[in-house]
Amino acid sequence: MQLCLECGKVEEHADECPRRPPVPTTPAEKQKRVQKAMTVAQAVLDASATAAPKVAILKLLAAENLLERYPSRDLPGFAEKRSHNDLVTALGKKRGELETSSGAGHKFTEDAVFAKQAVSALFLQALRRAESRGFDRSALGRLPVSPVEGLTRPLKNVAADIGDRLEKSRGLDAQVRVWGWKNLGRLMLGLEPLDVPSELMGGVLGKLGVGKSTRRIELLGEFKKLGDQFRERLYLIAASSTILPVMSRLAVAEETWKKLTTKDGGAERWDRIKKDEKELLEYILDPDPSLPQGAEDVVSLLASNSRALVVLGLRPFEEIRGVDWEAWAKGYFLELHQMADGDMASGEFGTRKLARLLVEKRPGEGVDRDKIARVLQKLQEVWRSSPPDA
Repeated sequence: MQLCLECGKVEEHADECPRRPPVPTTPAEKQKRVQKAMTVAQAVLDASATAAPKVAILKLLAAENLLERYPSRDLPGFAEKRSHNDLVTALGKKRGELETSSGAGHKFTEDAVFAKQAVSALFLQALRRAESRGFDRSALGRLPVSPVEGLTRPLKNVAADIGDRLEKSRGLDAQVRVWGWKNLGRLMLGLEPLDVPSELMGGVLGKLGVGKSTRRIELLGEFKKLGDQFRERLYLIAASSTILPVMSRLAVAEETWKKLTTKDGGAERWDRIKKDEKELLEYILDPDPSLPQGAEDVVSLLASNSRALVVLGLRPFEEIRGVDWEAWAKGYFLELHQMADGDMASGEFGTRKLARLLVEKRPGEGVDRDKIARVLQKLQEVWRSSPPDA
């Protein structure tokens, strides 16, 4: 199989792919890499005389691409450089001869280039779709104030609902500020406020003490409700920041496939390849009874079983500790303060980092309490030294 099930590349690997060979750093290592590539290419050239014509064309083309990636400039002497260039010429010549003698023509080579791009794009699209479908959003249905409904809908619809909720709850930020920073910790811990701001007690009668007890009881109820709502707002911000990268990767993959199939008759070419080029698709994907017509199904199955498929999710709201909520709220308001000042040089204090640590769920990974403790400690230190203006 020429398709990498880690990165989705055909006949090569992406820079971040774990299967990519180590990048040589010294001249000797680079020279050895090119010499190894030349050995492989020469073996392909020698075997092309007995291989099936179309398969030979595909392997010769791959050998040409290999030597293009590992050029002669990394070789030390003129003779070796010339041998490299002569081998490149011989590969191209033999491929051209086979294109003519087999009747495949240069069109087959062009189809091969396109098919490799198509299979790679299909694999990444299938991988991103599987990530989106499998994303565990069940915790959103157990939120204490306003559970999210319709969680079986596509993830983009759930994300849109979260976005609407965040926009509507934006006013909670100002309400929290009204209570003052001295009450922020108790708000996030679900405790009664240390003090009720005088401006919340009402007009002249309130300030004079008329109906003060009743008003205080009302405010304590509002304080608790505000705490519940604001904790949920922070959780939804974290949920959004966890979901959006998943949606972004899917959008990029969908757009890549769209561009490939809408440009220069790409869709028609792909349909023709699936109809006529069984050898080509078997070369890329290995023989399968579904090929060539079922190429999409084969690629989708490969993607769903790939180790590269990492299905994320959201940790339950109730697992977040009180001390986490307090520091998270402080980080959130520090961020808002920096954004208002146009200064984000020190990076995000809480929202994205804590979303990853507290809310994002990765398979096989637990909560890293040590790392969370370090982040929370830093937040508390920054808050004590320079809290945002109330």
